[in-house]
Amino acid sequence: MAVKAPKPITFAEQLKQLADKIEATKEQIGTEEGTKNSFIMPLLQILGYDVFNNSEVVPEFIADVGMRKNEKVDYALYKNGKPVVLIECKKWKEKLDKHGTQLTRYFTFSVAKFGILTNGIRFWFYTDLDKTNIMDNYPFFQFDITDHTEAEAEFVKLFCKDNYDQKKILDLATELVYSREIRTLLHSELKNPTRDFIKYIAEKTYLEKQRGRITDKVMTMYTDLTKKTLPALIDEMFSERLIPKSPLTEDDNNAFEDNKIVTTEEELEAYFIVKAICRQKVEASRIVFRDAQTYFAIILDNNRLKTICRIYLNSSKKFIGVFDANKQEVKIEIQSVDDIFKYTENLFAVLKLYEKK
Repeated sequence: MAVKAPKPITFAEQLKQLADKIEATKEQIGTEEGTKNSFIMPLLQILGYDVFNNSEVVPEFIADVGMRKNEKVDYALYKNGKPVVLIECKKWKEKLDKHGTQLTRYFTFSVAKFGILTNGIRFWFYTDLDKTNIMDNYPFFQFDITDHTEAEAEFVKLFCKDNYDQKKILDLATELVYSREIRTLLHSELKNPTRDFIKYIAEKTYLEKQRGRITDKVMTMYTDLTKKTLPALIDEMFSERLIPKSPLTEDDNNAFEDNKIVTTEEELEAYFIVKAICRQKVEASRIVFRDAQTYFAIILDNNRLKTICRIYLNSSKKFIGVFDANKQEVKIEIQSVDDIFKYTENLFAVLKLYEKK
């Protein structure tokens, strides 16, 4: 009888195994070298690189920086004989926002198109969208190996040795950055419209209708009307057209697959609150989030059919969506994310429902 070959482990499963190892051993790692050996090199191997082959991975890569000679970056990933990614590593406990300047120097004097700043757990991806050969001030993508979505893992997969396509990654990076900036601008204008935005509305609805000149009096009127109209319009759009009625609709697929959505700090705060509550009943690693255009979903086992709750924070009113025994969503208005603690029993109930199945 032929022995059945074992099923090959997927990229996502390899990330999960490494994440579990990191969570289990990180407190034993106290140095940058230990972080590189235990966390970063295994990830490079998952990406398909031979970490012991200098034609693929060059440790202590020499990057002469202007007048400074023999400046070294921790790793350079090579493709077709040229460095394509520079990696600057820090100890796992260090915050990355303190170290961007160092990687910027290396990036400027290298032909590599991407830079990664990492502490072995969090990975910040940089390129030069603003000025050629000058690394951008902000990462175009951030990845946490211990807490990420399926879409984020798929983006990291693009950096696999066999998948690497510089143009494709740059195109996606451009989309991510520009769409994030557009969303931030629109969010700001909808929340607190500027004079230019109000003037644009006045020109479109008053001047072009030939109702007269846009005087200070007209601008004052349009300022008041715009500030009153926008919140009502947003509420109407959310309540009548955009919010799915059930956690099991087909719209979820489209919403969850959109990896261009920017997750706000307030949404992340809500996620950590829900995670803190639910970890009393299930392992914390099973609780993940998926951000969508109309809501922020917190789910179990990375399975959209196991939605724990939904959070709505992008309009003038805030809501938490909890689910009853029939998996029907009930939206409840909250004043802040701290109010989520009031619905602990609702969260426990839906977890119990999923665990029974």
